[in-house]
Amino acid sequence: MATSSLASAASSFMLSANTINNTTTRTSFIAFNKTNSKFKRLVVRAEEGEAPPPVATTETKEAVKPPPPPPIGPKRALVSQGHASYSLGKEKVTHLHFFYQENLSGDHPTAVLVAKPNNTTINAFNLASFGEVYVLDTPLTETQDPNSKVVGQLQGLSVSVVRDGTILVFMVDLGFTSGEFNGSSVSVLSRNPILETNYRELAVVGGRGKFRMARGFAELHTTYMNATSSVVIVEYNVTVFHYE
Repeated sequence: MATSSLASAASSFMLSANTINNTTTRTSFIAFNKTNSKFKRLVVRAEEGEAPPPVATTETKEAVKPPPPPPIGPKRALVSQGHASYSLGKEKVTHLHFFYQENLSGDHPTAVLVAKPNNTTINAFNLASFGEVYVLDTPLTETQDPNSKVVGQLQGLSVSVVRDGTILVFMVDLGFTSGEFNGSSVSVLSRNPILETNYRELAVVGGRGKFRMARGFAELHTTYMNATSSVVIVEYNVTVFHYE
């Protein structure tokens, strides 16, 4: 009786084993990969009889470092404009001397009123009223004589910024049309106390051409003023710091 039960159990075990061997199953393969002290668990499922695919690994690639920028000397600098780079040479100082010839009257005035306030107040000096705006296109000459050689043009805006008209703000470009600096200019943005006839100073805030990135100052001296004919002649001595 015991022998029969044992044989029956053995027969059931063999039948279960054959069933398992003859049935298509999915087998789980578990792999562990150690990279940089970190563990990664990978489970791969494959049909019976197939070899498991290779275990994926993680590789650490060293970042590519960009090349170092080119060295810049103590007297040179790089200016980036769009996609181009410009190298500025050694700084230099240039002194400019010329005369400003303003004429508000006649058929060809060099300054024109384009805006004014609603009031008609006339100040004691017969100057521009507070708030008046003038457009300037005034010749610059070699000497005080209005008929001397023209070396450039002063172009821009002049605004009366005080109630008595004695101070203007100049926003102008001093463009040169002859000589070494033909085609270049310096830019002035500054207050202009016009009744300080002996000496007044304006700021040079920039430039173009050979005066790119310029800075400096302009010393002004009024050499002639006629309120009746609205003619003014001003001597300019300009000191400009710029680059070769």
